[in-house]
Amino acid sequence: APFSPDASSSEAAPRQLLRLAEIGLQDFAFVTLSSVVNELEECAGGAGAQAGFWGRSLAATEAAIRHVGLSGWQSQECALIAQELQECTWTGDESAGLRLMAVLERTRRLCEGYTDAVLALYGERSQVLGNALGVEHHIIQTFCEAEVRANVVFQAAKLCSLQLKMAREGLGFDPWDCLVAGQVQGRLVAVDAIAPGAVPEQFSQEDVVLLVHSASGDEEAAAAGSNIRGVILCHELPHLSHLGVRARQEGVVFATCSDPALVDAVRAFEGQLVSFAAGPDGVHCVESGPQDTLQPGPRSGAALGQVARETTDSLEPQQGPIGEAPPPSDEPAALRDTVYQAYLGDPDNPFRDLDVAGCLNADASHSTPASPERSSGPGSDGAPFVVSADEATLETCGAKAATCGELARLAQLAEGASVFHTPAGACIQFGAMEAGIRSAGRWEEFQGLVAASEHLEGPDLEACCDQLQGLVLSVGIPEDMAEELAGAFASNPRVIVRSSANVEDLEGMSGAGLYDSIANVDASNAEDLGRAVSAVWASLFTRRAVLSRRAAGVGQAEARMGVLVQELLGPDLSFVLHTMHPMTRDRQRLYAELAVGLGETLASGTRGTPWRLEVSKADGAVRTLTLANFSEALQFDPSGPHGGHLQAVPVDYARQPLSTDASARQAVGQQLMHVGTFLEAALGAPQDVEGALVGGAVYVVQSRPQE
Repeated sequence: APFSPDASSSEAAPRQLLRLAEIGLQDFAFVTLSSVVNELEECAGGAGAQAGFWGRSLAATEAAIRHVGLSGWQSQECALIAQELQECTWTGDESAGLRLMAVLERTRRLCEGYTDAVLALYGERSQVLGNALGVEHHIIQTFCEAEVRANVVFQAAKLCSLQLKMAREGLGFDPWDCLVAGQVQGRLVAVDAIAPGAVPEQFSQEDVVLLVHSASGDEEAAAAGSNIRGVILCHELPHLSHLGVRARQEGVVFATCSDPALVDAVRAFEGQLVSFAAGPDGVHCVESGPQDTLQPGPRSGAALGQVARETTDSLEPQQGPIGEAPPPSDEPAALRDTVYQAYLGDPDNPFRDLDVAGCLNADASHSTPASPERSSGPGSDGAPFVVSADEATLETCGAKAATCGELARLAQLAEGASVFHTPAGACIQFGAMEAGIRSAGRWEEFQGLVAASEHLEGPDLEACCDQLQGLVLSVGIPEDMAEELAGAFASNPRVIVRSSANVEDLEGMSGAGLYDSIANVDASNAEDLGRAVSAVWASLFTRRAVLSRRAAGVGQAEARMGVLVQELLGPDLSFVLHTMHPMTRDRQRLYAELAVGLGETLASGTRGTPWRLEVSKADGAVRTLTLANFSEALQFDPSGPHGGHLQAVPVDYARQPLSTDASARQAVGQQLMHVGTFLEAALGAPQDVEGALVGGAVYVVQSRPQE
């Protein structure tokens, strides 16, 4: 073959000619795209010129992406994008404009990924070679940049960035996206990621606003320092990702910006004091006037700015069946301080007979976890550690498992448009982990490490947490426990193993994403199941979890971990639903985010945008805010391996009704609205609901009090 490395000399000539032709064609494509970019820049100011030029410019973007695919980079992704670009057009219609913006965002993200890969490939190698040859540093940098700027991908990125800007302006959309409203001041510090040590020591005694290059969505702002008051992220992020939810809990003002030019404008303030305000009406970041260096202050005062304060009244019970307050209770006021405490105090509550004294702390403003003695409870007198989900209680299995049991009961009561389903489930109660540690003869060692984790800092805390997790991971589950769990899922052994701690899913302490869940576990395989259960137990002692409990004023020795095992669904779509609008705090408007496949795409904050829907509880009107553009969906292969293995599959949005059909979005939005309002009324307060759509049916896998 002419392209074989060991081709003969007679074959080498045509091979060289073909390679030269390829280089020439790439140069031609680069110049052609450059002319399209220039023409687009010239006509960007006139609406008529824009309308006439859209077809040709989108065809150029499509050709560029097909060219990238020929290089072998994300070939399937390139083909899907090119196909969708063929179907898109600019009409000025909002629905068509949203679809166009979604595919252009996906295109730009592909180009950025290619650029990052090239820089990673050349960066370190060229640095080593340049240093060895005595080449100056700026020349080495120029070499890497030249490899990017001379590529067709560079022109494709410029082209789709211009198209995105024109589409946003044409639709009247803001490139800023507010996740947590408020107004703060602080020193602007640019960082690559939200991580411990990211903020230079020189700014440790000042309030800080972070400008973050990238985030996975599983971080928390407090990890970078207790003085973080605001976060500006340089790419889109699901509002209901773990990072977004935690920022809301921490009182950190949070916004994203999808326009590189605006990001560069903000970056110009690096090291300066800035005023950062975000709200439903827009986002502003400007340099502050001359003033003294800002000293760290409480987040609750700084971050809850005017926008948040003005909407406090909407939290009060409203008139009508949806906003109605729960019926009066004869319980003491202490029993009604939080959502779950009010729920326990409800005379019609099946949890009513629990001894809730251990769940309450009259002096605390947040929910306090139940804390039975480690040596008591299930297993101490031969009682089983494994119970069905509908037998789970707050004190024995945690709020998540108890709520899932209640959801199963509520599913039987739901009627008409509010009908929903729940996956089969079983629970390992509190105390099982401790019993295993005792049986292994490592109880004193465990207690010593837990006590040490109360006060250690920095690397010492990291080492202590590693030791704790290693100890817990070494403790498997007994054979009889594995057999009992396997029996509960005989018809479908694929399960998800989830945390259900006594320090999560509580009012003021949701712990969203703080503890692990392991998907696609084989319940019929004792070894597979045991590894997953141990991993969930061990997640109680990650550094992040320990620090989170410290911040909440919860002692490490009081933390318990139950385990919720549920049937693994194979969803068409996953959703996260807030029954009170998280931004405006409007209890008459519901907010939902959806993605193809498993819900981890939403929770972990994978790069991209979900379908975002707002629904009026009054009349069911659905407003589409964005269309999804995640590049991949997480799925499990029904015939593939277990052990937590998932596969990432490129998404073809041309085949997704939520992207192509407004009536489909209307139907799904109303379906979620009916289920959400039913759960809100049944549980007595606004809810943060996670679930899935399977064959058109709604499945609810979790519901917690909405922060």
